[in-house]
Amino acid sequence: AAAQARPAETANVELARAEYDLGAEAYAAGRFREAITHFEETNRLVPNPALAYNIALAYDSIGEVPSALRYYRDYLRALPKAEDRAEVVASIRRLEKRLMEWGVQQLTVMAKPAGATVWVDGTRVGEAPWTGEITPGEHHLKATAPGHSSASLDVTLTGSRSMDVTFELQAAGEHPAEPATAAAVGPSPP
Repeated sequence: AAAQARPAETANVELARAEYDLGAEAYAAGRFREAITHFEETNRLVPNPALAYNIALAYDSIGEVPSALRYYRDYLRALPKAEDRAEVVASIRRLEKRLMEWGVQQLTVMAKPAGATVWVDGTRVGEAPWTGEITPGEHHLKATAPGHSSASLDVTLTGSRSMDVTFELQAAGEHPAEPATAAAVGPSPP
């Protein structure tokens, strides 16, 4: 007998297809906020990293620079060899330039375990993965999670490029973790 998809999985896929179709229809009609809602629901039902691109396009269409940049970056982080990589990198650079004109730049802090508390310059800003816009310059980052050792890192956020920082927190009693890594983002154009 052939393996059967569990009913909940089948229902989610069918709901996701319907949500995606509604999102595509809304996008084509210029109802970008509605499209974003449908694409986000599609992704909640059946996660797909390519949906970040659709969401980025919709935010870009309504001029929401930080959100568009975040989703373009999420897309390339998940699909670094995407066929449209050069086009997406150009969009990232354009949006980074806009943020630079506003006197801020985008920072994303990721952590293992996901959901770790993120601190920037001593202020709790949210849970990882966290993305926000802050002034360029020196910043002290910290990540904490119950049952794990905390980790911190001093970084320099440039005015011209967004940045990713990844913390790998070790469970209490494990060997020391690799140091956190920081990288200016927006992968370089091919």
